[in-house]
Amino acid sequence: MMKFLWLVVVVILAGCSTFASYPGYYSVEAYDSNGNRLDRTTLIGDGSRVNSMINANCIAFPGATLVIKNTKTKKELSERSPLLCRGKSKVKESSKFKAPEEKIFLDKTYEEAFRDSNDKESIYEYTTDGEKVENWSTLLTLSHLRIKQAENAEELIEFTKAEFGDSVKSDFIKNNYGYMKIIFSPDAKYPYYETAIKKSFHNSKCRGAVVFTYAKKYSPNTVLKIIQKESDIAMDALQKDNWSPACTI
Repeated sequence: MMKFLWLVVVVILAGCSTFASYPGYYSVEAYDSNGNRLDRTTLIGDGSRVNSMINANCIAFPGATLVIKNTKTKKELSERSPLLCRGKSKVKESSKFKAPEEKIFLDKTYEEAFRDSNDKESIYEYTTDGEKVENWSTLLTLSHLRIKQAENAEELIEFTKAEFGDSVKSDFIKNNYGYMKIIFSPDAKYPYYETAIKKSFHNSKCRGAVVFTYAKKYSPNTVLKIIQKESDIAMDALQKDNWSPACTI
């Protein structure tokens, strides 16, 4: 995961016994009709808690679709999942961003390796050269941001600068696209340089913004001029890239 991405908070529900029909532990997640995550936490409990987790989610999110999976096998509980909660959703319908299965950038083909979503953001991550999303050297990320600060390029740039401060090395707006170059310095938690070259798209159908980010990691011993030069090359390629997001309402 990149340094600045949203992380799932996991709540563990303890249980004393397990129903014979549902051995093991299960996760329950709530989604709206567009496939966006509604809950901000992932509930996990043993088989005896499946019903209580379902009830808790349906009370909190009427009309939601619940996905129930075995945490070990990652397979859905076929007897119960997916499950549609009764009632009418209180969540305002949002647009649906269709992420591509793969993306070519800087002469490399990136394939989707991870995705996650909540009520404010959907994230799609892409790796290349057989890399795992947990251990990448370069990474493409498409983020569908459904927040007020993403309505136009100016607001999104200011919002990002306020969050990352001096790590933002440059920003500009061109043809209604927002561009940013961010360089994170090594620290105790992340002992390497990490760059994030970003381009934001503000299509009215997307109701927010879709942000295309190219990230790369560097050894802490890398000369900063090399990082800056390669970041400029990536920024130039991002400006020339003709990809644009597809959103439907």
